[in-house]
Amino acid sequence: MAKKHRLPRASEVPALAAFARGYLHQDVIAEYGSATGAATSFAEDASDEERRALIADLERLAHALDGKPAMPLGRYFTEELRAAWAPASVADLRSLIAALAA
Repeated sequence: MAKKHRLPRASEVPALAAFARGYLHQDVIAEYGSATGAATSFAEDASDEERRALIADLERLAHALDGKPAMPLGRYFTEELRAAWAPASVADLRSLIAALAA
């Protein structure tokens, strides 16, 4: 039987929680054009260590969603991480990861 993964609490993904609150706010589209634009802006401002920590947190979240419907993802971002923007799918998380890794 496959092990079930739970979504991490904000305290377990501190880099993601800080990014969500600092960059994925209600003006994310006006300020950055998209969440991917916010990730690109973060990557330009952040140290390599901060970028790696955020990528690791996003990867952890994507792994926790393996085999689960994407429906709880939006609620997770808005309720647990307190972000105004929420991804619609794991593919959106992968887009953020790609922007950070570029």
